[in-house]
Amino acid sequence: MTFLTDAYILRQAPRGDYDLAITAYTKELGKIAAVAKGAKKMTSKLRPHLEFFCLTRLMAAPGSGVFRLAGAGIIQGFKTIRQDANRVVYALAYLEAVDLLTPNQSADQELFFLLNNFFVQLDAAADDKQKRLVFNRALYDLLAHLGWRPRLKAGSQKQLTSELGRLVTEAGDKELKSLASLLRQE
Repeated sequence: MTFLTDAYILRQAPRGDYDLAITAYTKELGKIAAVAKGAKKMTSKLRPHLEFFCLTRLMAAPGSGVFRLAGAGIIQGFKTIRQDANRVVYALAYLEAVDLLTPNQSADQELFFLLNNFFVQLDAAADDKQKRLVFNRALYDLLAHLGWRPRLKAGSQKQLTSELGRLVTEAGDKELKSLASLLRQE
């Protein structure tokens, strides 16, 4: 039984010669693991629709342990994010945090809304200061929604980013690689 769902791609990894292992956060099922058979082939019609920073409609079928992707189509691509290195780092750090902090297949439509809202706001951010504000607010909202109600004492947005990254690391018992690269960059 296949179904359609809206999703954001959280992670991709090669699997075999031509397949792609995908972790996606879906509207109906929460975080899922899926396999896109043949997605690494040059002629794959699936591959262009499995990009980061896009709201994608996935057609998936449950399998043994993982879902199998039968189709995909981009609903909304956030091109501004892909064209700006700072936005890319913020978006990757946020996707990594969602992947790190959420369990598999626990549906949470409010979390999907937070994820969607982050991309819309980051795409519309006018300058570097606003991008950081959007990221900090989204990361704070994510932590608060997942029960990690952070109490923060930061004098600047950069310190706040660092403190939020530390909290995500504590909550997920793993360092956010994307965020660490952002903090080294500044």
